[in-house]
Amino acid sequence: MDNNYTLDIQMTPGVGNDLGEQITKQAPEIRAGTARKFSDIKNSRKELHSRKKARKTKKEYVTDHEISLAEVRHHTVIQQHMTNTPAWMTTITRRLDEMQTAIADLQTITKRLDEMQTFIANIEIKRRNREDPQANFQPLHKAKPGWGKNLAAPILAPQTFALEPPDIIPPLSSLPQEHGITCPSSVVTASVMTHQQILDLICFYNDTMNIVAADNIGSRRSKVVRWLRGQ
Repeated sequence: MDNNYTLDIQMTPGVGNDLGEQITKQAPEIRAGTARKFSDIKNSRKELHSRKKARKTKKEYVTDHEISLAEVRHHTVIQQHMTNTPAWMTTITRRLDEMQTAIADLQTITKRLDEMQTFIANIEIKRRNREDPQANFQPLHKAKPGWGKNLAAPILAPQTFALEPPDIIPPLSSLPQEHGITCPSSVVTASVMTHQQILDLICFYNDTMNIVAADNIGSRRSKVVRWLRGQ
């Protein structure tokens, strides 16, 4: 009995958000008297970190409370394994937690590097957009995480709408055409953009491009051009 669980460990209550539920993992129930297995710690850790990762992807996917529930369960599993556990197992468990923390830190560093690379790439694209003798444009890479529906909503024009966010938010460095969003390719095409096309760009880039509610369509088109040129 020394190597068995002394209590029932229920499954963590599911994530309330449907999309969050789809991209998170859930560790199975553990019954008292069941033999302790290292895979139980691994499963509870996967559940916890999948919720944390989903939370970073989009805050609405997982709440702080839902992460806390997974943390409590994870520590409960570990505590059960600490009872009459050899020192070598305790050391391994601690090292695994340290490794998981290091991996999370590395992911954060990688994300920051991606943001810097996108920023640098956009600087060069803006320069080329300013200097192109034919007044042609290249689209900028997405440089702000998230979806700009809340930015578009206050500046809607008649008979327009703010795009709902897609199931998977476009990642940093992606381009609008990869997600069905129209971006002008020249001053000429910018001059015939509709209100809706401009609002779609605001949603995709999560950036107002300095457009305000009082701007007419001409002003909005001009601001899109200046934004693409970094002016």
